[in-house]
Amino acid sequence: MNAFLDFAIFEYTKEELIERVQEYLTYGVEAAKLFNEASPKRAVKYIRPIRQQLDNEYSRYSRGEVLQAVRKSVAANTYYDWLETVSTNTVGPITSQNVESFLDNMKNYAQYYFPNAVK
Repeated sequence: MNAFLDFAIFEYTKEELIERVQEYLTYGVEAAKLFNEASPKRAVKYIRPIRQQLDNEYSRYSRGEVLQAVRKSVAANTYYDWLETVSTNTVGPITSQNVESFLDNMKNYAQYYFPNAVK
C-alpha cells in the first residue's frame, strides 16, 4: 500500500478510493481471523501498523494545503471523512480489549461512507 495519496497533484476517482478502503478492510478481515482463530494479542500485533497508517494518513491530509485540495473533491473529502472517523473513534493504542471494536468501526464506517466498498 502506498504510504500516502497526493491529493494536491492527483484527483483520485471514487473507485480508486474505494479500492484503497478495501485494502484496509482486507487487513481488518485478516486481523479478525487472527482474533477468532489464534488470539487477540496476535490480532493486535497484526493490526497496529494498519491503525498507525490510518492515523498517519489522517494527520497528513489534515494539513493546510492538502486539506484544501481534499475538500475540492467529493470522493477525496469522503475518504478523508472516513479516515477521520476511524482514526478518532478509537482512543489510545489498539489493545486486546478494543481490537474487535476497532475492526468493526473500520468496516461499519466504510459501509457508511463507501457503501460499495464492503462486500
